[in-house]
Order: sequence, then structure tokens, then C-alpha cells
Amino acid sequence: MRRKVIFGNFRYRECDNLALYLEKMARQGWIFKDWRLGMVFEKEEPQNLEYAVEVFSEGNENDTKPEPETEEFVVYCREAGWELVSSRKKLCIFRKIYQDAAPIMEPEERYRNIKKAERESGGRWAIFICILGLSMLNGLRTNNPGEWIFDNLELALWITLFCLFIHKLIWFLDFRYWTGRARRALDMGAEPFYGKEGEWIYFWIQIRWLFPYLIALVYLTLTFFAGDEISGGLLLTIFIVVVLYKGWMGLLKPQRYRHEMAFMMIILILPVMVYGLWLGLVPAAPKEEEKIETAYGGGTVSIEEDKRGIMGRAVTYEITPADPSLLPEESVTCELYETSHTWLLNRMEELWEKEETGKEILIRQQNTLIRIFGADQLDEDQILFIRQVLKLQKI
Repeated sequence: MRRKVIFGNFRYRECDNLALYLEKMARQGWIFKDWRLGMVFEKEEPQNLEYAVEVFSEGNENDTKPEPETEEFVVYCREAGWELVSSRKKLCIFRKIYQDAAPIMEPEERYRNIKKAERESGGRWAIFICILGLSMLNGLRTNNPGEWIFDNLELALWITLFCLFIHKLIWFLDFRYWTGRARRALDMGAEPFYGKEGEWIYFWIQIRWLFPYLIALVYLTLTFFAGDEISGGLLLTIFIVVVLYKGWMGLLKPQRYRHEMAFMMIILILPVMVYGLWLGLVPAAPKEEEKIETAYGGGTVSIEEDKRGIMGRAVTYEITPADPSLLPEESVTCELYETSHTWLLNRMEELWEKEETGKEILIRQQNTLIRIFGADQLDEDQILFIRQVLKLQKI
């Protein structure tokens, strides 16, 4: 028996598209059998089958197959002339077995169920993500990007959260437009078509599920190419766990309670596992201290933090002169930012100048910005001493 699997994720308000797609495949001799990772079809003789895809209001987003709560609904539908083929989440796929079968649901009830399921599915975490997105936008306006933009892992997190915010905002506007249009159709006595017209929608449904995985692979590639193997290893670990979890859920189709238990275990265990990997990959090594000698005196310099990312480099040094008179304080901390994006340095300099924190000096050259803590002013010899310590050509 020939089989093929079609990957695609039909939304609740695309249930009529799904029914039409299954009917089209049946006319080509591919009969839908089940959901397992994707839609499983078996090759038979071409048939003119009629399908109905309904939203079962008592279903759950974690359902991978019919649950006990579905049985009564299934019996009712069979008596009405519709046989359950498969179900996933709140979607139930029925095949017509009697020519005079009545519709499973009245138009008003069907609209309410689809609207509620779509709102719960698409709106999950929406309020939290929107609040987080607005906070991020405000943070981009007021907080200094130098604290996170040079770290690939933090940059990837910010980009992901920002994309989620935009996605949820677009979903909300589209959902409001859809509900208004469907409501107007019902008020005029017509039954809305739950889906989109045109063959393009089926191609789009079959590829859009790939986008989160492609974005994750782009992040992984950029992180590894930037030389950040530790962050890349952590992201790769999370990616593999998510893929294995999705594969287990799609292939074995566990019952709802097993699915929920597995999800909770991943939520609890994954952070611990990532933290353990981080501890194993990043040994608690002592700070690197280097003795330095310059024309203006000697001392030691240590690297407190070194971030290298696709946006540039950020290094924090602590300079301790052998002669206390070389600097106004016993030691000073210098943050060195190097990037080819001058707009970024301009923004950082502008925000730091507004802070007016006291003992702090900013020194700027074309592609470099130095932030010196522990001094509110330096004379020429002190600047030359720091310049030689940091091995800069000009500041």
C-alpha cells in the first residue's frame, strides 16, 4: 500500500480549506487516513468523497487523537450521517456516509466554536508577548543597546521576541477583521466560508510550519559563524530537544495527559539541562591578568568580559597601575566597544551622555567607543597610559 505524508498546519478558521483539500486528494486517489506528524494518505481508487471539518468545543489544544470526551460527539455525528476519520487538537475530520446526511452544526454554533478556538489558539500568550514587546520598544528608546547587542545569544533572543510581538499584533488585527466579516455574513443569512480562496493557500499552508525551524537554523548558523561555540551549542541543544519532542508527539500520538506531563517535564528540565551544559562548557577559570609596562609606568590589566558577535565586539578591562599616581583611582574599569556600525556607537554615546552618572568618561573615535569608570577627568599622560594599555592607536 503506497502512502505519503503531507505536512501542513490548517488553522481553525481554515477548516473549509482542509475539507476541500481532502476531497481533492480523494479524487486523485489519495485517501486521508490519519494525522501522524503530517496528514497521512493511502493510494486507492479515485473516489468522490465529501468531508466536513468541525471544531469540537470540548477538545483541547494538547489532543493528538480522539479523547473520551469526543465519543459522545462522534456517536451523534455518526447518527447524523458523518463518520469520524481523525482528530487533532479541536479539529475533527468527518467523512459523509449517508447521502441525505444533515449538517453537523448550525451556522451560528459553528461560527462560535471556530471563533472561540481560534481566539484561544492564536491568542495564547498574546497579552504577555504584547506587554513584553511594548516594554522592548520602550527599552530600545531609553536603554543602552551596548548591554546586549554585542552578544549573539542575547541579540537572537531580542530579535525573536520582537518578531513574536509583530506576529501577534498582525494576528490580532487579522482576527478582528475576520470575525467582523464572518459576523456580517451570518447577519445577512449567508454561511461564511472558513478559509481563503485560491490554490496558493494550500502551498502556503504546506510551507509556513517550516519558518520557526528555519529561523532557528539561521540563528544557529550566525552564532557559530561568529565564533560563539558555547552559545551555539546551547541553542543547538534546545533545538534538538524541541524537534525530538515534536517528533514524539506526532509519531506516537500520546493521550492528552501524557502530552501535558511531557510538556511540563520539558519546561522544568530543559532550563536545568541548559544550565548544566553551560557550567560544563564554561569552567570557572580565574581572571586573566597581564602585567604591562608602558612609557608612562607599569601595572596589571585583566579582561572582565569579552563579547564577540555579529554586531561587533565589547570588552571590559580592569586596569590597576603599579604607581597609584598614574590614575586618579586605585583602578579603573574600561569598556571598549568596536563595531563598523557607527549609528550604534552614536546611539550608545547619546544615551550615556544623558545619564550623567558622575565618575565616567566617554572617548570616541570612528569605529570605537571607550567608557572609563572611576574617573571624572583625565590629564594627557593618564589618557596616554590607558591608550598604551589598551593598545589603541588613537583615542
